[in-house]
Amino acid sequence: MEPTPTLARRFWVAIEPIHSIVYFAPEPLEAAKKTGLRGFWMSYFAGRVAPLGPVPVSAVEAMTYGFAPAMVARAIPDAWRFASPSAVLEARLSSAPEALRLHVGEPGLAVAGELADLLWDAVAGCRFDGRPLAAAWAAVSRPDDPVAAMWLAAT
Repeated sequence: MEPTPTLARRFWVAIEPIHSIVYFAPEPLEAAKKTGLRGFWMSYFAGRVAPLGPVPVSAVEAMTYGFAPAMVARAIPDAWRFASPSAVLEARLSSAPEALRLHVGEPGLAVAGELADLLWDAVAGCRFDGRPLAAAWAAVSRPDDPVAAMWLAAT
């Protein structure tokens, strides 16, 4: 059964592949490993919450409530002993556009700047009440690189 094609669903289908490159391409995981993080799940949880700083496991569990708390507890707070949140954030911000360039290619990214502008306009119109992760990511400074700016706005 197909979900109802609401505007929100159509938007998600169009934008989610830009964001999700950090979970499925090897470059972001490799960048996270270079910061000192160990393994996919540590990189995943630390990367998700990096803009918030070194938050405790209880906060990460609350913000990633779809995952088993034991998974989060195995990754956090150890992640913060291996890498600073700012290093993890920088790894994401540099590896996501690298992965997009490698796996999508420059011709497919020709409109990245225009799409980034539109997405940042959309972000500016959002409210983040009850959404600490979204608020934290929206507060990250827009990169000059149009592909990085597009990825961050989609995130």
